[in-house]
Amino acid sequence: MSVVSSLVFFVLSFLILFAHAENCTNDNIGNSFTPCGSDGQRQRIQYWSTKCTMGPNSPQLDPPQVVPCIVPCPSGTFYSPKTLSCAACAAGSYSFATGDLYLRFNTGLPDNFATYCSPDPCQNWAAGPGGAYLDSGNQSLSRGKDAKMQDASVEVSLVLPVNIINRAGGSLSFSYRVESEEYFDGLQLTLNGTTYVTGKAGVDRSSWISSGVHQQWRSITVALPYGKTEVRWIYTKDADDESAPGRLGVGTDRAYLREIKVDGTKQTAEQCYLCPDGHYSFAGAKSCLTCPANYSSNAGDATCQPCGSNQWSPPGSALCLTLQPCNPDADYSPVYGTCSGGLQTNDPGTRLKTWVQSNPHCISTPSTMPQTESVPCASCMPGMFSQNGNPDPKLCIACQDGYALINGQCQLCPGGTAAIKKTQYDTFDQLNSDISTGGFSTNCRGICRGCNTTCDTAQGWDIRTFRIPKPNDPLKGKQDVTVLHSGFGHGYHATVVLQKTVTLYGLHRRCGGRIFDGPCQGPARHVVR
Repeated sequence: MSVVSSLVFFVLSFLILFAHAENCTNDNIGNSFTPCGSDGQRQRIQYWSTKCTMGPNSPQLDPPQVVPCIVPCPSGTFYSPKTLSCAACAAGSYSFATGDLYLRFNTGLPDNFATYCSPDPCQNWAAGPGGAYLDSGNQSLSRGKDAKMQDASVEVSLVLPVNIINRAGGSLSFSYRVESEEYFDGLQLTLNGTTYVTGKAGVDRSSWISSGVHQQWRSITVALPYGKTEVRWIYTKDADDESAPGRLGVGTDRAYLREIKVDGTKQTAEQCYLCPDGHYSFAGAKSCLTCPANYSSNAGDATCQPCGSNQWSPPGSALCLTLQPCNPDADYSPVYGTCSGGLQTNDPGTRLKTWVQSNPHCISTPSTMPQTESVPCASCMPGMFSQNGNPDPKLCIACQDGYALINGQCQLCPGGTAAIKKTQYDTFDQLNSDISTGGFSTNCRGICRGCNTTCDTAQGWDIRTFRIPKPNDPLKGKQDVTVLHSGFGHGYHATVVLQKTVTLYGLHRRCGGRIFDGPCQGPARHVVR
């Protein structure tokens, strides 16, 4: 045993001199490892971790014990200095045996990250609200095209030094999204100064990991070689008028990162990490689970606690929110009855309009729910008319090819003109609260409403009606506006998709290598998302 180790052992042993303490037991003994030496070994040191008094039956501290630096312990366990063996992680924690995980950033940037930006004024990378992600900051300061700077562009870097000890190599995985001016601003990744090129066309442009406005989170995995690698994320922002001070785009151009994972930096699990807010785990966990909706947890919790009777929370939440009274103008959606009467085109008939609560996270009362009323049936979409005067929108039809609906009648287009078909939604009343009626489909991936963990569900977009002031005369009351809505109550990360398959026709389209008038045989089908 070295002189330094003996001195440490001697000093720590004197912690028993605290006065007025209970008799010492094994519960008062702490255990820790010294740093690893060049010979691949270290020492286990015992010490008195709390105040106690030596009694006749009190245990003695073990002398420092030499142990190897690397003891292979699987994920979900750690090498315990107390037992000198692999021990299961306690409930509320987890371990990743072969690398590092960065899931939440509640205390800001982790110690091994660094960030820089230039030229001033600029902002560095920082943790977002709640520590759920990192973002590249507001780079709009004094950077309009009229800014008095020779170079109004800015570059902000996030640096992570990585040492892959697995001779087979390792990997870097992370999720990202970007809001930027396409082709001019974007997110880059460099490895030891070499720009990582995705090789993809379309959304990811050559050296950009991402450029343009892409609200969905994407994930990427990059191979890392054995040895040391400087991983650098670089967000570049040029000058443009929309991001100048006082404009609507100020502060919105930035990149976002989350769920960063580096594999290959370890050969054993040295310690267990607390699960982040909004998560929990059982003993021996390799990862943490997400608290379901209407539950919450703090970091390190073994279970999620249910919200109170007048509270709610989205999945993955650290706290419960108080339910507020429903807003009559935003928290209800209409349900329309069957159309009655009016079999003439100019008399669409009437239908009963009732309301249901569409936002589950508010308290509905008779005073907040809109009144039931009789309203005219929805008219057909532009360019369509009622078949035989039937007011049911599902029976609306379009004019035959070469004809256009003019003043309610299908009229033949004169020479030199064409009737180009299109689908136009001025309102979504025609869908009668059923999004599939209009040929739409929807889904949600991630921590969606109704999911306890990551899932794929149909609870995506839906139809909502909001009440807004009348545009021409707001003092004379409000009007109902029916819109497509991405839904309430999703968790801290979710991708909500609205999709419609459309068939495109054209008067001058290229089909099979020739240009001709009219639709192709087997017209082009496209999925719009």
